[in-house]
Amino acid sequence: MSGCNAIEGSRGLSGLTGQSDLQGRSDLQGLSDLRRLIGPTLVGGSDLAARRLAEAEGTEERGGATLPVTRWRLGCAEADALLGPGGLTVDGVHEVKPALAETGGCHAGDWAAALAFVLRLVRRRLVDAARQSEAPVLMWCQSRQAAGELGRLYAPGLQCLGIDPQRVLVVETMRREETLWAMEEGLASGALVLVAGSVDDIALTPARRLALRAARHRTPCLVLTSPRGAPTAATATRWRIACHRGARHPFDPRAPGPLRLAASLERCRQRPFAGAAQTFTLDWSDEAHRFDMAPGLADRADGARPAGRRVA
Repeated sequence: MSGCNAIEGSRGLSGLTGQSDLQGRSDLQGLSDLRRLIGPTLVGGSDLAARRLAEAEGTEERGGATLPVTRWRLGCAEADALLGPGGLTVDGVHEVKPALAETGGCHAGDWAAALAFVLRLVRRRLVDAARQSEAPVLMWCQSRQAAGELGRLYAPGLQCLGIDPQRVLVVETMRREETLWAMEEGLASGALVLVAGSVDDIALTPARRLALRAARHRTPCLVLTSPRGAPTAATATRWRIACHRGARHPFDPRAPGPLRLAASLERCRQRPFAGAAQTFTLDWSDEAHRFDMAPGLADRADGARPAGRRVA
């Protein structure tokens, strides 16, 4: 897979000015600190509320003109068609899981592919949100254990991907429960264009709480979960991602080609009767910052349906 590395293994997050560490804080103090960090993004809060209301109606008023609200999409027409007319909903929870190996484990390459998919969805969301907000801010949450296993966000890599590190608020917690709590508070703030995070799994009650907060405040939630964990309840979409042999570089056969991954859409709330999971192969374009169907596979996107995997 090509492109800059947006994940850092062992070094800190000195390049991310929005970093927050909730280790050793009481619930009250941690809540105060989190809201203090989110607070500066609430400048013009009434305007933000108006934009969210306009987004719910599908239009936005700006300068006396009514403009259509852009939808959160992958950028690939074949894949976006599977999501329905609204694309990735901005008022729901979207789950991404690495592919599960036959042995019951997960290959490191599949974890990397799933994380790469998540970060590129983040990039796509920021592009759309920038059309409605001059300085969109997102929150990234993970536990210290997850950071040690999967790595931390790496500011130069984010910059290379097109994500301004100054617009990323990073929250690192000690336990999964704190991670979910921080994500819920981020959704409830109404000041963020996206709340994303990595947790092993999400139980029924916190999953419903995230979904309710996302719907109420029209803020999407993107979660990367373990392939061995049960599917998260109340999700708008669920994706299963696997690594794929990369495409050839168009100009230099010795250079790495574009990022290529295998994606399965296992659940889509907007298409509850879609049947089996939809599987396709995607290439990421670093120039256009969007996904494209891998050459020669576009006509098979809607027909590739692996046996034994059903939409939950």
